[in-house]
Amino acid sequence: MPWTKILSINLELLSEVCRKLYYFMSHREQYIWQRGIYLCQLCYELTKSFHPSELYGLTSQIRRASVSVPANIAEGYGRLNS
Repeated sequence: MPWTKILSINLELLSEVCRKLYYFMSHREQYIWQRGIYLCQLCYELTKSFHPSELYGLTSQIRRASVSVPANIAEGYGRLNS
């Protein structure tokens, strides 16, 4: 059996295992979601020191962008499990 065939079988098996693990795990247990929350915290801390005139401009945009990362991960996870 050629190595490409073996590799494709192993990738299919790995994909199936990952799907099953994803099914039983909450999105809050996912490492990438946790890192997204940490990114939000860092962005909020950073933007606290911005000038008040930037509150509705750059500050708001950075905060909304950082919140969208874990929100999109959670949304995608919800689609996968429903």
